[in-house]
Amino acid sequence: MNAIRSLTVISSSVLVSAIAFAKPVTVKDWSLNDANATCIASTSRTIAGATYRFELSFDKSGAFPVEAWLRDSSGAAKAFRLSTEVAPIQSFVFIPMQDASGNLSFWHVPTDSNALISYIKRQTRLMVQVLAPNEPSKAVDFSLRGSSDVVDALIAQCAGGKSLLSSDFEKSFVPAQTATMDPLKFDQEQAARLRSLYQGSVAANSQKAAFQRQLTALNTQYAKQIQELGSVTGSLDQLTTKELVNLRNQKSSLEQKIQNLDQQIITQQASIDAKEVEVAGANAVYDDAWKVLAPYEAEYKRLSTLVQNSKNDLARYQSQLSSIEQSIQSKQSALNEAQNQVSGLSRQLSQLDVEIQTARQYANATDSIWRSFDYNRERYDRIQWHPITEYCRRGGSERCDRLMYKVQNYADSETANVQNRLTQNANVTRSDLDQKMNAYTNVANQINNYQQSVIPNLQNQISDLRNQRLSAEAAVSRARDEVTNRTAAVQSYDQSVGYSAKKADMTAKANVVVRLQNELKALEQTQTGYQTARSQSVAGLSATDKKIQDVLAKIQATQGRESELNKALAPYFAEKSRIDNGITSALTLIEQNKAEFATILN
Repeated sequence: MNAIRSLTVISSSVLVSAIAFAKPVTVKDWSLNDANATCIASTSRTIAGATYRFELSFDKSGAFPVEAWLRDSSGAAKAFRLSTEVAPIQSFVFIPMQDASGNLSFWHVPTDSNALISYIKRQTRLMVQVLAPNEPSKAVDFSLRGSSDVVDALIAQCAGGKSLLSSDFEKSFVPAQTATMDPLKFDQEQAARLRSLYQGSVAANSQKAAFQRQLTALNTQYAKQIQELGSVTGSLDQLTTKELVNLRNQKSSLEQKIQNLDQQIITQQASIDAKEVEVAGANAVYDDAWKVLAPYEAEYKRLSTLVQNSKNDLARYQSQLSSIEQSIQSKQSALNEAQNQVSGLSRQLSQLDVEIQTARQYANATDSIWRSFDYNRERYDRIQWHPITEYCRRGGSERCDRLMYKVQNYADSETANVQNRLTQNANVTRSDLDQKMNAYTNVANQINNYQQSVIPNLQNQISDLRNQRLSAEAAVSRARDEVTNRTAAVQSYDQSVGYSAKKADMTAKANVVVRLQNELKALEQTQTGYQTARSQSVAGLSATDKKIQDVLAKIQATQGRESELNKALAPYFAEKSRIDNGITSALTLIEQNKAEFATILN
């Protein structure tokens, strides 16, 4: 802890003006002075005889981030506030502190330093308010011409191209409200303490990072053994806390199950023995009941068989009667249909008779016309009445011979056409008459077939079936009487010897035997289930014992390897403990400093 705190002591003043500078860089209004241990990038502004200086100082060791300072040669300033002029608008406070030379300077309480450096590099001026109690603030504008080049030179020449800041640490350490606090409320001792706490914490954070790098290197050096130890430890944990525990629980469960099954088997066997006694007693009672019934059983069965035979005969005769009834109904339906067909055909025959008379009249008429047709007379008339013939008859012209030739040809053609039409008409009417005559003959033949064959055959079949029905009805009646008589004989025998009562008694005794035997069978099946379950549990217990022995052997081997690895990693654990203690000490110091830092700010 003391070693880390000693890092907060400022080894040299960054504000001593009498230091000899090397490698100076000047760009417009900004300059860079490179001393042995510290680089300072700065600019100045003189207003009303007072010189104000803005500086960025960086320890080339890289142990601390860049710091912003303000100085006032007049001594009138008690604090400063720097405000940006472009969005986002931000504010940065500077509080008074005495440096090692006794000069009063103003230290920027680290707040979003990355944004401040970015603003300095990218803008053209820097507005600062000079603050003093009970006095109006005064503005000082610093030129930022050349600032970007000088800050780049500071990074390249003094920081080796690395970042000037520890932004993540700054954000985690400095409270967010720092930018809005009143810088006039702090005295030089508080400012010095704030800077000491911050730089001590930065150093502690660097020391923590160094320890973490050492830890990473250490873990890399022993990575193979560490990984194997983790695997071995995990395997050992799996074996001891899960597999072995599960197997022992499984063994206990199986042992308890076997014990329970043994007790169930004993109890079940007692129930089986008792049930066997019940079955034997019931069988004896049944045998006694059977002995009472046995002398009458044969005669009762004989009489009952006769009754059943009579019932079978009755059923057969009733079936035959039913079949005959169905046949009669079927034949009667066919007879009715045949008679309906005759009626329909008779009406059709009457219609055909009318049509034949009409067709005969047409045929006679067309035939008469055809027979009376005189071809030569028809041809002569057509020639005589033709207009050309009349024309030539009145004198005509030299062309009449030829024209009359055409008229004769025309008369021949027309006369032949008339003759053909008359012949065709006669043929058509004669054919129509023949078709109707044929249809008439066909219908008449169908009627004759129904009347002479189909209907008489159906009537004869119905008559035969009705005679068969009478015989079947007589057979049914006889069989029914026989059933009645034989049933009465059975009832008479039953009443005379008390067969039904004896049979009912024996049946009741037999039912008791069957019920008890079923109960015994159920008990035996349950017993078999218990015994099978016990055999399976015993086999499972044996397998579990073997698994336990296997796991114990694995545990012993794994513990041996764990011991070897722990011995080999003893230097690792010792060094890791030292590094962990260093990291813990650094974190503790940072948290303590952070708490005190916040307390002072508040």
